[in-house]
Amino acid sequence: MEDIRNINLAGEIKELRERLQAMELLEKSMARFSDENPNPVMRISENGVLVYANEASAPILKILRCETGQPLPEPLRGQVLDSLGNGSTKAIELACGNAIFSLDMEPIVDSGVVDLFGTDITECRRLENEREKLNAEAEASLEWMLGRSGKMKEIIDQIRRIAKTDFTVLLQGETGVGKSFIAGIIHNLSPRAQNPFIRIDLGTIPETLLESELFGYEKGAFTGADRKRKGLFELASAGTIFIDELQNMTPYAQSKFLTVIEEKEIHPLGSAETKNIDIRVLSATNMDLKQALAEKNIRKDLFYRLSEFIITIPPLRERVEDIPFLAQKFLAEAEAKLKVPVKNFSEEIFDVLKRYQWPGNVRELRNIIFRRAVLLSQDHSIKSRDMEFLLDEPDGKKEPFELLPLKELTAMAVKEVEKKAIMKALELTRGNKSKAAQLLQVNYKTLLIKITDYGIS
Repeated sequence: MEDIRNINLAGEIKELRERLQAMELLEKSMARFSDENPNPVMRISENGVLVYANEASAPILKILRCETGQPLPEPLRGQVLDSLGNGSTKAIELACGNAIFSLDMEPIVDSGVVDLFGTDITECRRLENEREKLNAEAEASLEWMLGRSGKMKEIIDQIRRIAKTDFTVLLQGETGVGKSFIAGIIHNLSPRAQNPFIRIDLGTIPETLLESELFGYEKGAFTGADRKRKGLFELASAGTIFIDELQNMTPYAQSKFLTVIEEKEIHPLGSAETKNIDIRVLSATNMDLKQALAEKNIRKDLFYRLSEFIITIPPLRERVEDIPFLAQKFLAEAEAKLKVPVKNFSEEIFDVLKRYQWPGNVRELRNIIFRRAVLLSQDHSIKSRDMEFLLDEPDGKKEPFELLPLKELTAMAVKEVEKKAIMKALELTRGNKSKAAQLLQVNYKTLLIKITDYGIS
């Protein structure tokens, strides 16, 4: 008798467990179909008619021009019915304005319905497009992208060796030397190349938003959190995060970032659980690192975490042999993007370019080629006279002025600067006001008014 009782009890326990599991599945299903669900959910009948849609489905239904009780438009209706007929799941993508949704079809054959579960994949597609763009840039040889001087060959060798590892890399160099560009190259040559590359400047994120931006949040975590959102760390999962302008990080941001790097996990706001992360960290600064550490602008423990390998990129003035090559490269880009006739450099122009100090480095050289040389040259050859403005040096003398109200001083200074800029632009364009307006990036009519106001002949 005792054995029979035990068998009956075991059967009842098994049945109870099965009921509990069924109830849990039912609760999960009901939660998915609730208006509280931030993701679109729809149910389609065996005739292809929309029988239910939650509030989050509104953007999709607006694009489809469909309401509850109406049949879905083709070709979506046919795809849904095929899924039901085959009993197979499938997924399609649907563009809704600036957003992109993935619709997963789950047929319930016994009930004769198909459930559609939508996921906003806009950010994923943006990251994929960004990665494809970086991959296309990385396909060219590193020398073509960076230069052929001895110093840049050393940098290229360092990039090739470090890219295949998971070391943190700190890129050091003046503004405009190409730190962000090199960070993208390192990512694209790494085993993480197929995963996201996310650039962030923590100095631009208010401290009140720092944790939500970095770690993400659950719906209802704070006032205004009407839906779940992934943070930058989670978006970069299995990929690379690039901290641009490391010196802009506040002490609070440095402490938060250090904790994540050390513990390899994040805690989204409003969540009871932590999430493990797998990211590689690259960073860049234009500061002198010894000075930054001495002045405690950067925490030593964070610095050591971020600088397992340091690459120091030389300024353009220290590798002038790269200037002719880079100038030709930027000229080809300018011709293609600006759709201007093919031009070439005269032989003497490179002497002018090499004599200039290039405080803005490679970025300045590119901008000069794009905005001035190509625009201002009068024929198919860009001559030294088109670049002579680079060598114009101020006399360094300052005129004394009477102490006036700040607004008056500002107005006087603006007028004087604008007058000199207009006169220089007219000189460079040989009096061509239309080209001068383009060069100054102002409306042609505005330029004419200022020429009259300032008495420029």
